[in-house]
Amino acid sequence: MNKRVLWILFGLCLIFTSVSCHQPDEAVSREDLQKKIQVLIQKKKYKKALDLSEKQYRSKTKDAAFYHFQGSILTKAGRNAEAFDMYTQALKMNQKNVELYYSRGVILVELKRFKEAIQDYTQAIKLAPTNYFYVVARAGTHMMAGQYDQAIADYTLAAKMNVGDRSLILKRLAAYQRKGDWDKAIQDITTIIELGGKEIPFLKQRAELYKMKKEYQGAIDDYSTILEQQPQNVIVRVERGILYQLMGDWYKAKADIESIKDKRPDVYEFLHISMITSFKQKKDYAGLVNIYTSMLKQKGNNSALYYERAQAQWAMGLVDLAMDDVTQAIKLDSDDINYYQLRVKGFEKKQNWQAALDDCEKVISLDKSDNDMFARRAYLLHRMGQYKEAYEQIMDIQDAVETLPPDLEEIRLDIEKRFAE
Repeated sequence: MNKRVLWILFGLCLIFTSVSCHQPDEAVSREDLQKKIQVLIQKKKYKKALDLSEKQYRSKTKDAAFYHFQGSILTKAGRNAEAFDMYTQALKMNQKNVELYYSRGVILVELKRFKEAIQDYTQAIKLAPTNYFYVVARAGTHMMAGQYDQAIADYTLAAKMNVGDRSLILKRLAAYQRKGDWDKAIQDITTIIELGGKEIPFLKQRAELYKMKKEYQGAIDDYSTILEQQPQNVIVRVERGILYQLMGDWYKAKADIESIKDKRPDVYEFLHISMITSFKQKKDYAGLVNIYTSMLKQKGNNSALYYERAQAQWAMGLVDLAMDDVTQAIKLDSDDINYYQLRVKGFEKKQNWQAALDDCEKVISLDKSDNDMFARRAYLLHRMGQYKEAYEQIMDIQDAVETLPPDLEEIRLDIEKRFAE
């Protein structure tokens, strides 16, 4: 073979090699590109992924699959408006692709276009009526749109399609809660508990629902079941104690409170304060007396607690007990005028005018701006027959306030009448 033929064969080989390198099998080329695109997506290099996707289809007509794929990349990039356009273009070419309707529905939800998203999910359900996943997607969109009845209907349908899936019942439960239908919510959480055993998170959730309905006994029962499993659970014991208190069962409430005293003194203190606030709002003075008694046992002598208990006893008409407590408070703190003011009222109630006057004088010595106590002094002097001193006190008050209160005006007139006689 002469040199000319050899050069021709070599040239043909180069041409064949060149063609083989630059025009690979199309399936292999697309597969490699797709792998590269997936790697770029994982690295969040979305622009390069889009460019490669374009290259993949550069030499052929772009079809629905192309726009669908482009839309998925744009979705991951958070470019929702552009992703919507891609899915819409894909649907113009293929209206039977259920995934396209679902994908565009997801984007519409991100764009807060709930009505249109529901329409796309509905179309997906029509195309794949046995796939409960699309029903759940539509239910979630109804929830975001505040359409709780429609969400409940969809979750109910999905639960029938996938029996035993507790997550669907939990989602429906959330819809009932948003709607404020506590009875149905309790029914659903009870179903969940029955399906999965007495799991503590669900028992807690049902207890909260019972509390929303003010069905405290139901909540107490659930907390008691939890405490059987977790006897050291301080928070649950506190919750149960509060509920016992709300039901007026002070003895059981006290037992729960006392049981945490050593383990969590901070919570113990807080619980007392919380219950005190509740009792004051309800004007439950017997409950207040019990709480202050319990706190005094814990803290020992405390003037403020004696005074608070005295006020509750006074409100109950237990004057002698109130006087004992306020006297004890004064022994512990002889400079708090509030204690003397309460005891003044007690001495007046018992018609011990001199003792009342002595306490009145003590308040005035501690606070010379207390006009009410000057008025009490005038009243007490009048009751004791010390008319001159009472009249002088009334005149001092009149100089300060210009117009006397009706009761002092009445005393003034009585004294002037006595002087005239």
